[in-house]
Amino acid sequence: MTKTLVISDNEILNQLYLINLEVYLATNVELVFTTLDAQLLIDSGKHFDLILTVNMIGGQDSALAIASFLKAKKLNIPMVIIGNPTIEIPNSTTIQSSYHLESLLRSCAKVLGITSKSMTALELPDYYKIEIKFLMLLKNSPCQIFLQVKHTNEA
Repeated sequence: MTKTLVISDNEILNQLYLINLEVYLATNVELVFTTLDAQLLIDSGKHFDLILTVNMIGGQDSALAIASFLKAKKLNIPMVIIGNPTIEIPNSTTIQSSYHLESLLRSCAKVLGITSKSMTALELPDYYKIEIKFLMLLKNSPCQIFLQVKHTNEA
């Protein structure tokens, strides 16, 4: 199974990215909110097949920072960048809009070598767990939502 590192500081988009990457591309996703956290994770020895990053985080060009970090470490991890980098970054694909999930998934699938045929063969769970704080931000749901209530012995 492939591994994808997502670098993004937008909680709503993070949930959309995680759900879609895990369900449609069957990739294990790790999420970090800053480029420094991403660098520490990579330095710890974790292997990633793809890095998905928003271009700007906290006023910093995160795509350029990660690309420079990878070059300094002599790592050749492909990147998908959401937004417009200030300069062209080798070994990367750019997606203009953070809300265009179809382009995002198509680009990530291409990098990971996942075909539409292999996507249709994936076994999907009956239910997919989504954090309640994400759901509370939605005005309407595009699908049915079921809540699992866990009972404890406490009163």
